Amino acid sequence: MATILIVDDYPDTRQYLREVLEVSSHHLLEAANGAEALGLVRAERPDLIITDILMPTMDGFEFARHLRADETIAQTPVIFYTGFYDEHDAEALAYASGVFRLITKPFKLGVLLGAVDEALSFTEPRPLPPPGEAFDREHLRLLTNKLSQNVAELEQQIANRRRAEAMLAAEARFLRAQTEVAQVALSSLQPEILVPQLLETIGRAQGYTSGFFWRVTDDGDAALSVATFGEGTAPFLGYRQDLSDPHSVMARAIRTGQPTFTNRVQESPLGILTMPRALGTQAILGLPLVQRTGSVMGAMTFADAENPERFTELDLTQGAVLASQVAQAIENSELFSQIQRLEEQYRVVTESLHDAVYTVDSEGQVTFVNTALERLTGYRREEVLGQPSVRLFAPEWGPVYRERLRQALREEPVVPPHIEGAIITKDGARVLVELSSANLVERGKGVGRVLVIRDMTERKRAEEEGRWRQRAAELMVELARSITASLDLDTVFQRVVEGARELCGSDIASIALRDPDSEAMVIRHWTGARFHGYEA
Repeated sequence: MATILIVDDYPDTRQYLREVLEVSSHHLLEAANGAEALGLVRAERPDLIITDILMPTMDGFEFARHLRADETIAQTPVIFYTGFYDEHDAEALAYASGVFRLITKPFKLGVLLGAVDEALSFTEPRPLPPPGEAFDREHLRLLTNKLSQNVAELEQQIANRRRAEAMLAAEARFLRAQTEVAQVALSSLQPEILVPQLLETIGRAQGYTSGFFWRVTDDGDAALSVATFGEGTAPFLGYRQDLSDPHSVMARAIRTGQPTFTNRVQESPLGILTMPRALGTQAILGLPLVQRTGSVMGAMTFADAENPERFTELDLTQGAVLASQVAQAIENSELFSQIQRLEEQYRVVTESLHDAVYTVDSEGQVTFVNTALERLTGYRREEVLGQPSVRLFAPEWGPVYRERLRQALREEPVVPPHIEGAIITKDGARVLVELSSANLVERGKGVGRVLVIRDMTERKRAEEEGRWRQRAAELMVELARSITASLDLDTVFQRVVEGARELCGSDIASIALRDPDSEAMVIRHWTGARFHGYEA
């Protein structure tokens, strides 16, 4: 078992070497630098020293020089290991300092353990270090070269780290912008509110100085700024920009449908344009707004007034994603506005109808009613919505209604298209109605029905009155014929009684004449049920 001194300023490295060497049952000592190691060597007289080269206070070369200068410990074998010096640069000075072996990091365990065994069994005298001046000169050269290299590496690491931090910051801004754009898109479905909010959300999240939202004009020759963001941009609201302008970033984005940017604007032809010059723009990013159909509805432009090299390829990638979010949000809001306008038109039309109108889903549940239906049935709108529509109809008519709904939704012929039936109002009254209906179709599939109920009460009354008048006229003709055909008053009176009973729809009709002798009224002619207690 040998005593081995481990010298390194990193505790983790010392711990690692301790774990490796303890397997061979060696007695291990530790020191954090060359100065501390010299004291331990003089006190403990180890059989081998394993030391790093680059350490504070006293490095490995200086330690080896002092070790060889002390005759009592000069022959102690030393193994250098280093991850800092190049092996070719360090080995000449190391071997001249009496170092037994130089190992560069990372090293294999077998190499280290082999060097340890070899050093412990080596018995030849170690060479003395070179003269002090030559040693110092070479030592200084190595340190200077290595420190210069290290400074360059550190500067590169710092630059790389700054780039990585900038990329992480850009990614964090981008993720925040994505989240906030999604939240804004859900907050409103009105384009006039949504557009400026989306523009400002992206501008603030990404740290842009200013921004513009452009919409292509109907003729497709230009774009108008419909929203602005940032100080000094308000006067340019409504600004018209020709899309054929070869210098405009916005026009280029719309023409190509691809995101684009221009850095160092003030050094380019773009810098002479009115807007960039007035706003002091240094860099501009243009993001086209592409609809689902592939057409470009407009663009967003964002500017930086401080950094002329602000935009990179990363901004194009992130900007394309944000522009896609915005385009979808605007398109959805415009579709929603169209739906709202259509719904309002539908509401106005249905509310102005005298006929009752309602819609049902595929299960027959009521989804819409107009005011006329409320008037006809006596039910309030909220009492009907979501309820089975069959409840509106008279019991005997429910099965017919259900079957017609089933046939319609299965796209089977529904004959006849108009039928008459009866509904029961809220107060229990029975109302004769005419029902007509049509399918509600979505993506080629029936999803419900729209139904129109027309109150038949007045029409039925008019039809009945017409039939009565016609029959009355016919009876008058028949009576005239009876009078002409017969001079018998009894026959004539009897015909009059029968006609009167028919026209009036009564059970009994009669004619009473005054008896001249008794002055009493005596029934002479009647039809229908007999009068109880009376005699002719």
